[in-house]
Amino acid sequence: MRTHERKSGLLRAPELIQDIFFRGRYDFVYDQMSISTRFMSMRKRFNLLKAGSNFIYRRLKPLNMPLHMQFELTNFCSLHCPVCPTGLGVMHRKPKVMEFNLF
Repeated sequence: MRTHERKSGLLRAPELIQDIFFRGRYDFVYDQMSISTRFMSMRKRFNLLKAGSNFIYRRLKPLNMPLHMQFELTNFCSLHCPVCPTGLGVMHRKPKVMEFNLF
């Protein structure tokens, strides 16, 4: 992580804590897509705050549960989306489909 990204994140921390903990909302950008979460349970709010503490303290073993999960059912596509490494063909893997039982 770049130093300026870390500093800007730390400067935004008080505002983020207020939005997450008191309002139950969190707005962020992931893979160049704006995402907004609303009406988070208290358990999700605490998990997100724990993730933020890992950002500050850089713990080797995180305190939080994963924030998101991503499944790739196939590794081939003909859409060529600008944010997708699969569609752009930069992964250089043999085309496959995930087995149904594995999913």
